[in-house]
Amino acid sequence: MTSYDAYWMATSATVATWVYALHVQPFHVDVEAALAATEWPTATEAAGLMLKEIGVCTLALHGYRDTPFEAEVHASLLTLEPELVETMSRVPVPIGAGEAEARSAARLAFEAEERLVERLPIYVPMLRSPEGFFPALRLGADLDKLRDTLQMPKTFWRNWIP
Repeated sequence: MTSYDAYWMATSATVATWVYALHVQPFHVDVEAALAATEWPTATEAAGLMLKEIGVCTLALHGYRDTPFEAEVHASLLTLEPELVETMSRVPVPIGAGEAEARSAARLAFEAEERLVERLPIYVPMLRSPEGFFPALRLGADLDKLRDTLQMPKTFWRNWIP
């Protein structure tokens, strides 16, 4: 059985969960849509942005507490997650990208997402779904109950959405 520190769950894990739900999941959908529409540069760009947001989630899981700027994400990941930085560096330049580049970028992003999801201690329902975002609202309420129990302020999500 896995156990977690309640304060880490209420802070780091909560941030990683919401960045995943609000940024990584939508970029995943965007990559798939761009591939289906044969918009290769757009798919490549979305995959690169998806990887950046995976980096933000990863920093949160490591306890990073400040709103990260893009340079901080990359610099911090160099020491904490060099494999992710190497993956990010393999995404081709979107301008002029063709099908092979777009599919390669998508594969890199989707594989990195799988590794991230394995590390997230909270299941995050898909926000863009036929059921809507209501399951995620329940999750948010439960996480704020944990923060209440720990006498922490409610989460102000905009503080952590780069």
